[in-house]
Amino acid sequence: MKLNADQQEALLRDGYAAVPGVVPAAPLAAALRAINHSLGQGLPPADLPVFRSRSFCPELQRAPVILDLLRATQAWLLAESLLGEGSIEAVRSGQIALSFPQTEPPEAPYPHLDGLHTPTNGVPAGEVRSFTLLVGVILSDVTGPGAGNLTVWPGSHRLYESYFRDNGPKSLLGGMPPIALPDPVEVTGSVGDVVLCHYQLAHAVGANTSPHVRYAVYFRLKSRGHDGRRWECLTDLWKEWPGLRAR
Repeated sequence: MKLNADQQEALLRDGYAAVPGVVPAAPLAAALRAINHSLGQGLPPADLPVFRSRSFCPELQRAPVILDLLRATQAWLLAESLLGEGSIEAVRSGQIALSFPQTEPPEAPYPHLDGLHTPTNGVPAGEVRSFTLLVGVILSDVTGPGAGNLTVWPGSHRLYESYFRDNGPKSLLGGMPPIALPDPVEVTGSVGDVVLCHYQLAHAVGANTSPHVRYAVYFRLKSRGHDGRRWECLTDLWKEWPGLRAR
């Protein structure tokens, strides 16, 4: 399975692409069953900040029922079509990302890049734990705004590339680049759709003013050897993407 021309162009231009109907019903149902069973055991309130920044249901992150959403479906072939067959480091965990309905007024989303230190995400201060490709599997319909949508700033990956070329990639250690961004977009999709995002795309979780829990699982994929070239990748967006460089 590969992206079509429009999806490839969207990924290059906007930094993300939505691909419908990638993951079939059986693994989706199995993952949801496992997640909901875990939730039924209770959520310790003191752990919620860590769950939100790392993963809900941490005991399931490495379970086959979660990993198979990627490795046993067309989602893996999509990733390999972009990063190269046999060129992706082993994926050993997924982030179970839930967004519960909120009662407080929604606030504007704050853009971030993954892998920067926060008090709750487990990344040590002074490190940047980057990767190559974010693969999001949608487990509940998100067909309109205000449902805890993945929120992205289209084209921000290119703006950050320019910033890092001018200011040096290690400027990221000082926090998010202080540059103006375009208006954010709330990504919509249906159960089984996959969203592919470049690491360098600014993103956030949108407000959930709907009556429903938003379910998704995210996988962070690294091209083999990424850690040794993480800094140069910030100034060369498609260095690890032979499937797009060959367009």
